[in-house]
Amino acid sequence: MKKLLFAVCALAVLAGANSVYADLKIERETRFEFSGALGLVMKMAGANKPTRTAEYYDDTHHRSDNYDEKGQLTFSTIIDLKNEKVIHVDYQAETFTEFSFQDYKDMMEQSIEDMKTEQQQAKEKQDTEVEYTFDLDVKQPGETKEISGYKASKTVLEMKLSVKATETREHETAEMSGDLKVNSIQWMSKSVPGYKQVQQFQEKFVRQVGGMSDEQAMKDVYESLSASHPQLGTAMKKLQDEKEKLEGLSLLSETEYMTENVDQKTESQESSGTSAPSVNKLFGGLSKKLAEKVTGAGEKKSNLLFKTVDTVTLIESAILPPSTFETPQGFERITETEM
Repeated sequence: MKKLLFAVCALAVLAGANSVYADLKIERETRFEFSGALGLVMKMAGANKPTRTAEYYDDTHHRSDNYDEKGQLTFSTIIDLKNEKVIHVDYQAETFTEFSFQDYKDMMEQSIEDMKTEQQQAKEKQDTEVEYTFDLDVKQPGETKEISGYKASKTVLEMKLSVKATETREHETAEMSGDLKVNSIQWMSKSVPGYKQVQQFQEKFVRQVGGMSDEQAMKDVYESLSASHPQLGTAMKKLQDEKEKLEGLSLLSETEYMTENVDQKTESQESSGTSAPSVNKLFGGLSKKLAEKVTGAGEKKSNLLFKTVDTVTLIESAILPPSTFETPQGFERITETEM
């Protein structure tokens, strides 16, 4: 389980080390764009407003701040490599929680175990078989442009998760299949000061949390994942091989999340023409809605769920005071159960 945890952390680091380092501050603006009727609902709810984040790095610390649509600081996460702890600060409640790296590992491992148990129980209860495949591709078309005064190169990251679920009951068999695609265009820059050190910081954090530290350990992770999670193991190995294409700081990224080739059918003695309830539940209650996107006999189309646009708005070099990575005075420390 520790190897799986390390692999997931490493996969995230390899796919998007989007921070800067060593007495530098970076601010980002993220905008969500929802399509169709959902887009109208989210717009009315104000969810289309951009959100702002800020990140700070020094030699052994990283802090990330999240702001609401009014510009008020709401939440911070502080990583302290020297003391091996992670701090979460809630400014609205004026509280904070503090976890050691070991606590963090234990919680994440327990969460993964609980998820596996729930999935197994659901599968046994519903007699549902789920097959999935994962594909990943990284391309560099060779395009460049200047963003915020830095030369950036275009990188295209394409990921696809294909799922097929089959449920067999006494009088019917329900099947559903479909793809979840994530297409991301990122403009990466290697000329931003400190990005190499950020990669080192991220990798050191992964090593300290995951307990792995060398190439042999990484190879061990690949082999372990290939045995238990073949698709994830293959994807991680491919992403590691493509690491050079993802080097640098992402100054601008546009990412689309969509479904494609969604189909469902039910075969029974008295067919109702709808999928079994448990299959609907398996896909979060969306299977019926997604199946309505099918446009005709054998003809299916893509359905854009939402799009994110992430833009760097500020890169600033500054000497950061120690208080940047400390909890605010007067805030109450609470435990995980009190969160």
